[in-house]
Amino acid sequence: MKLLKMLLIFLLAFVPAAQISSQNNTKPDSLLKFSLQEALQYAIEHNYTVKNSVADIEIAKKRVWETTAIGLPQVNVDASYSNIFKVPVVSFPSTAIKVEDFPDGTPFTSQALEDNLSLGYEDGEPIALGVKENITATLVVSQLIFSGEYIVGLQASRTFRLVTEQSLVKTELEIKQLVYDSYHLVLVLRESQKIGEEILANIEKTEFEVRESLKAGFVEETDLDQIILTKTQLKNSVDNITRQVEVAVQLLKFQMGVDYNTTIELTENLDQLVNSVNAESLLIQQLILGDNIDYQLISTREKLNELAWKLEKARFLPSVAGFYQHQERANKPDFDFVSPDMIGVSLTLPIFSSGSRLAKVSQARLNYEKMQNSREQVVQGIYLELSQARTNFENAVETYNNQRMNITIAKKIYDRSLIKYREGLTSSLELTTANNQYLEAQSSYFQDMLQLLNAKIKLNKVLNTL
Repeated sequence: MKLLKMLLIFLLAFVPAAQISSQNNTKPDSLLKFSLQEALQYAIEHNYTVKNSVADIEIAKKRVWETTAIGLPQVNVDASYSNIFKVPVVSFPSTAIKVEDFPDGTPFTSQALEDNLSLGYEDGEPIALGVKENITATLVVSQLIFSGEYIVGLQASRTFRLVTEQSLVKTELEIKQLVYDSYHLVLVLRESQKIGEEILANIEKTEFEVRESLKAGFVEETDLDQIILTKTQLKNSVDNITRQVEVAVQLLKFQMGVDYNTTIELTENLDQLVNSVNAESLLIQQLILGDNIDYQLISTREKLNELAWKLEKARFLPSVAGFYQHQERANKPDFDFVSPDMIGVSLTLPIFSSGSRLAKVSQARLNYEKMQNSREQVVQGIYLELSQARTNFENAVETYNNQRMNITIAKKIYDRSLIKYREGLTSSLELTTANNQYLEAQSSYFQDMLQLLNAKIKLNKVLNTL
């Protein structure tokens, strides 16, 4: 009963939101039929949480490639425009032999020519050391040769991808458990509704017979009032269960990812599900710790913390990269000493950080040690959870078997009381008492059946056999 109340309270929390969403959704009503396995498969494909987990895996894959690409060749092209307000110029002077004018009346002789020769300098043509406007395009090809951070970072990104994949498995298991529980709940409530309606039909038939007997004077009016009171209480109970069925169905559709306006029909039989439970086989099944998804997740997160520690230590290592550069300019100056092609190697060597890197290494190491402690805690928690799940399952099996006998006895008592009442051998109060006993036994029986199925699912989940 406690589990039933919890599930109903959970659904009531989101039903208003679902109703608001459905008002904006004009999809036509349709009918879908589901066995239990079909419901599980549909949930894995359509549940919104599962879809987000699948998207997380795709994001992790892209992140792995993003990290991988850092160590692959990088090609970049840069373009720039420049305008120099005043272009610097330079001119080189040149020597020249000058013949001075001969004085009037001086004869032109070799001695006179020699006396009038002189060596002089003239300014050369100015040469621009640049261009006023220019467009420059630069092509750079680089390749990371060695980086400890890159190597560890690549390992970490791949490990993170593994975490997302394991998280998807955990999400699917949790969704399966929810679908199992909700599917079982719907079946149990419908069986309770069916039994209640059958008993209500018998009470209404008895009421008719009592009315006729009252008219004939064979019974007192108090007997009729007692029957009417019992019928009213039973009808209220049946109506309540009917509403619970509707709420439980909406809960199941929500967990499966079925549209709110879609009608679903469950094709499984509750008795078949219960009879398929092999208690002996399940109780002797051993836990394989490595198969447990919680253990897998904590182990992978421990690996991530170890890689984070290695990453901080890798920051002490040098980084080496090679590059090639080619540059083209639309306008070249008269004097251009820049080569258009260049190749080189760059080295980055961390020397001193005032202890900052050492502090980060220590923090990463402590986080790794904390995660080791967490892993041990999870291991102990798994074994504790397994012990509790087995105990709960054993108790559920025993309680269900006992209650199955109780309901058989309660049914016999009610049937005999009804026959005796119709024959006038017992009072209406005794019939009401027998009816209440049967209803209580019926309710306990179905609740114990639900507990048994859910305890089985819980144990299967711990054993990773869900």
